[in-house]
Amino acid sequence: MLFDPEVSAPSNRYRVAQVVAHELAHQWFGNLVTPRWWTDIWLNEGFAEFVQYIGINYVEPTWKVKELFVTDNLQYVFRLDSLESSHKISIPVGHPNEIGQIFDIISYDKGASIIRMMNHFLTERTLRKGLSNYLSVFKYGNAEQDDLWEHLTEAAHQDGSLPLHLTVKTIMDTWTLQKGYPVIMVDRSPDGTSATVSQERFLLAGTAVSTDTHVYKWWVPLTYTAGDDPNFNNTEVKVWMKESETHITIPSLPNKGHWVIFNLRETGYYRVNYDHNNWNLLIQQLLTDHRAIHTINRAQIIDDAMNLAKGNRVSYEVALGLYSYLGNETEYVPWKAAVNNLGYIRNMFTRTGSYGALKNYLLDLVVPLYDRVGFNNRADDPLLEQYLRHTAVSWACTLRHKPCLDNVLGLYRQWMTNPENNTIISPSLKRIVYCNALAAGEEEEWEFAWNQYLQTNVGSEKSILLRAMGCTKQLWLLSRYLEMAIDPNSGIRKQDSQLVLASVAYNDVGRPLAWTFLRDNWKKIFDYLGGKAKPNIISASTKYFNTRQQLKEVMAFQGEHRGELKTATRKIDQTIETITNDIAWMDANYDTVVKWLGQQGFSARIKNVWARPSLIV
Repeated sequence: MLFDPEVSAPSNRYRVAQVVAHELAHQWFGNLVTPRWWTDIWLNEGFAEFVQYIGINYVEPTWKVKELFVTDNLQYVFRLDSLESSHKISIPVGHPNEIGQIFDIISYDKGASIIRMMNHFLTERTLRKGLSNYLSVFKYGNAEQDDLWEHLTEAAHQDGSLPLHLTVKTIMDTWTLQKGYPVIMVDRSPDGTSATVSQERFLLAGTAVSTDTHVYKWWVPLTYTAGDDPNFNNTEVKVWMKESETHITIPSLPNKGHWVIFNLRETGYYRVNYDHNNWNLLIQQLLTDHRAIHTINRAQIIDDAMNLAKGNRVSYEVALGLYSYLGNETEYVPWKAAVNNLGYIRNMFTRTGSYGALKNYLLDLVVPLYDRVGFNNRADDPLLEQYLRHTAVSWACTLRHKPCLDNVLGLYRQWMTNPENNTIISPSLKRIVYCNALAAGEEEEWEFAWNQYLQTNVGSEKSILLRAMGCTKQLWLLSRYLEMAIDPNSGIRKQDSQLVLASVAYNDVGRPLAWTFLRDNWKKIFDYLGGKAKPNIISASTKYFNTRQQLKEVMAFQGEHRGELKTATRKIDQTIETITNDIAWMDANYDTVVKWLGQQGFSARIKNVWARPSLIV
């Protein structure tokens, strides 16, 4: 609520709108009708997370928040729900230690995503009617998910949104009472006019290593369109794939010269894989005229392909081949999906000898966007244009693009000479400018940021400065900053200590320091911050670990502190599984990506080897 347009970024204003809309939604979902038990906490948080987008879109339609939902919620939660250590939306809770663990992105973002899916397969009119009846019947009382299913089914049968033999409970129990989600395989016939469609659970590690004996199948609402007559507006179900069906046949598709796309506007909570020919058709369409494919589906195609490659279901030649069209992409959401996935590869490569080749490829991709959108922000630009500029500038500076760094350092030094002037650095670029200036600077730049932190009374400014001070490459400054995080007299509020620890851990130079600091000071951190902080600190300190030695250290830490990790049990299990998957990714894909980079002209080898002349004795 303390938004200051002179100091705070557009993203801060958007965040204020999100929080206010979310909490207003709780007046109905949580307050008027309260879940009977913690098991159904998603009826609070999933609905509030979904409804907040309806509220924001009503007030500010130019923000296009329905597009942002896809990258910020749906694709974001897919990452966690791709792990064996994920959990069901509706999960039994029998002990207080288990309550805090379910207030995670599964309850919030997956909950919101499956409600969004219902909104499309039931239609918004039916969903509204069913919700209105549900809230009226249970107002000032308690309910569970079966009560909601009953009222939605009644409305759906009245409106003809579902066949009379089919209930919402039958469909939605497959999404709330089992973890994970499916990948839908679309395998077209040789002439292209029909497709065999099958489903299986998507796991990043691959089903071969799964120890789970449960048979995962879902009721899947299939929507699709084709290149001969594309229509991305009809998101009502064309075909239901039943839980009991191993495969179904989709007839009446165009010939093999036209692409098909399933999961229109990514309204369903599933990924889609295609046969090799259809992937190539999609690549060709993007290169020819990407606007023929809906903006959200462009983001979907990129995110699905890159994660299918990560899960060894599609080759990286296909997945990275999709990126070749991005030089013509002007929309934020596809770029967001693209850089999110490239960010994973970058983090896997950072400490390898081939990082230089990857960096050059990434620069080749990002610099044209940076040149097109420019460094200087314009406050009257639409929100997503400002987000796109932020993405371009952030990546260009992260990749050490000299014009970007020159701009950043020049602005920061100018600010240092005139600290009272809040207009020198655009609010939307402050996070980038502060972080990169401190990364390139010494003690003087860091101390200036600290003094600004102490003086400002704007919450968003304090947060940006705290993050930025963890960007320095000076080891002693990072060590001192970590010590300050758990010192009650340092000037850092206790509730901000996690932010400090995370900012150091996200720094490539600071990550080993943060992990060592966590292990050496575990009891002190535990006593100072309490139990709630444990899961976030552990995940931040171990982010992007991808070696067997790092895995051994995390497992040893888990064994040593098992009794103290009760409220973080699931989080550390997820951390260990993620590291295991990242090691597997390095084993399976590192050489493949290096080879692909070489084929594209981005070699990891030094072009000219300097030969030391022999000494004449």
